[in-house]
Amino acid sequence: MRLLPRLRPLFWPSLAMLLLVFALRYGIIEAGRLPAHCDGARASSLVCGAKWLLIESFQHQRLGWLALVLALVAFTFESRRTALAAWLVALAGLVLYNYDHAGVAAMMSLLVWVRAPGRGRS
Repeated sequence: MRLLPRLRPLFWPSLAMLLLVFALRYGIIEAGRLPAHCDGARASSLVCGAKWLLIESFQHQRLGWLALVLALVAFTFESRRTALAAWLVALAGLVLYNYDHAGVAAMMSLLVWVRAPGRGRS
């Protein structure tokens, strides 16, 4: 089994996700471009809502858990589409502080992705 040709379709989606998440992490979160306090009149603004969603996505390992659930579904039903979704969410989780569950999900999704074509469904 040749591994590289099987992983080649993951390259461009993975690169796009990594560029997006690195821009989000280093260009917005760590650069301090989000408002420090969202209270009073600012609390209902779009920027504060986006900040809340962003912080909630990685505060309690939510990205890692989502990636892990998607990877388990992909592994159970041998679905390459779900494995791709799990892989991309796991990449985002790995960059956005969700190492524990996202790492396991990344490995599981890659196992589903490289499985022999006759065994899995598309």
